[in-house]
Amino acid sequence: MKYTNPTVFTIFCGKCRELFSDSKGAAAAITLAFVMPVYLLVIGIYGIGEIVRNKIELQNAADAAAYSASVVQADYLSRIATVNKAMAWTYVDLQKRSLDLAMDVFCKYVFIQFQKDFNMVRQKNSPCHMHVPGVHYNCGTDIAVFDPLLLIAGTGVGIPELANGKSGKRLKCLTVFSSTGHATVAVSAVDGKSLQESTRIVLIYNTEAINSGMEFTEDWKVLHSPGRLPVLARTGTLRAEIAVPHGEWRLYALGLDGSRREELPVENHGGRLSILLDTAALKKGVTPFFELCR
Repeated sequence: MKYTNPTVFTIFCGKCRELFSDSKGAAAAITLAFVMPVYLLVIGIYGIGEIVRNKIELQNAADAAAYSASVVQADYLSRIATVNKAMAWTYVDLQKRSLDLAMDVFCKYVFIQFQKDFNMVRQKNSPCHMHVPGVHYNCGTDIAVFDPLLLIAGTGVGIPELANGKSGKRLKCLTVFSSTGHATVAVSAVDGKSLQESTRIVLIYNTEAINSGMEFTEDWKVLHSPGRLPVLARTGTLRAEIAVPHGEWRLYALGLDGSRREELPVENHGGRLSILLDTAALKKGVTPFFELCR
């Protein structure tokens, strides 16, 4: 008897004949046909669940990364803001220090220039003393240093009458009819008497005065250059009237050293002196001081 090795095809063919000829395994086929879709459904649901879970985990990871990056960026921006604020305060403090330094240097410069001008004025323009019995009044250096008008020292000096502006000022003894510019006009007795009884009176016609080379803006509100000595006085014309005792009165222009420079005309109308001053016409230069005496 001769045997041969079965092949896959022969085995498959045999099994097919047995399937047609025998009823065994019918339930298994039905079970397989029912279980397979259920298995595939469960596997599909599980796979979809895994995909959704992985997606959720991936989304959570992305959100965490974004949040972490935002926290880091916010911290970075906060640090930048802190540094910027510190830099701003540093710049502000630096500007304050710079202004303080500039003001300190400017004040030192002004003080040094003041000392130089003060010493020069004291050397070149020493005070004079015009002697009146019991009275001394100084003009010259003391005018520039202590008082913008006139420093009167001694005893028995009367309270001066002052008129500011251009015209139309009427006081008890002084009447200013006109002035070509803004000026201060003052009269003061220097013999210990009132103006109505005095025999020696100082008249002050103080116009605008600036340093040589002083520069301002057009509205004269901002000073660009303080200038230098000598001081320049604006010339002007004054028409005034002073009530004085009866007598023969004379008017003199005084220098800053107190000396009488020249005699000026004056009219006496029954105890009221009519004065017409033109400082531009003075022979020896502008002066704010004039002497009335009899």
